[in-house]
Amino acid sequence: MISNFWQNYHFGIDPWAAEYDIPIRMGEEAEATEQSINCDVEGIPWAVCRPLDEPTLPERVTFIDGRRRVDVRLVGNTEGQVVYGAFATVAVGAVQVNLATQQSGFLDPVLRRVLAFTTVEKAPSIRIFCPQGEQGDLHYDVHLNDPVCEPQKPLSLIQNRMLEALMERF
Repeated sequence: MISNFWQNYHFGIDPWAAEYDIPIRMGEEAEATEQSINCDVEGIPWAVCRPLDEPTLPERVTFIDGRRRVDVRLVGNTEGQVVYGAFATVAVGAVQVNLATQQSGFLDPVLRRVLAFTTVEKAPSIRIFCPQGEQGDLHYDVHLNDPVCEPQKPLSLIQNRMLEALMERF
């Protein structure tokens, strides 16, 4: 199963560096119009805005942050159709502050290794042996796919998975 998936799509590493945006842009770009720009904003005098009711602070406040790292992007083809993919790492964490007790603490972070492809079939789990790594092997066990074949699609699938992880945990 594993060898068939990788062989069927003839994947290779995308030579464009993963930390850069994709080398081509798909879809229409949004254009600024004169109506969307307020050139008179400086003419409005500044004034203090006070709330009608004094707001009450919550007992606890949670600060949530996440990070998506694309480990490598792939480009392949099958029967003349270009296919895009990515290996990525997603992390979401949080700090919770209790205002009543004036204490704070970390909540357990979520860390996932994700495969995302513009294919009909899902990629199989893959374990990358890392003999020099401190954390052992890399296991990509979250599989995402969408048959819409756009270069940006794997990155948007990964971003959505990060948001889902945030909602599941926090």
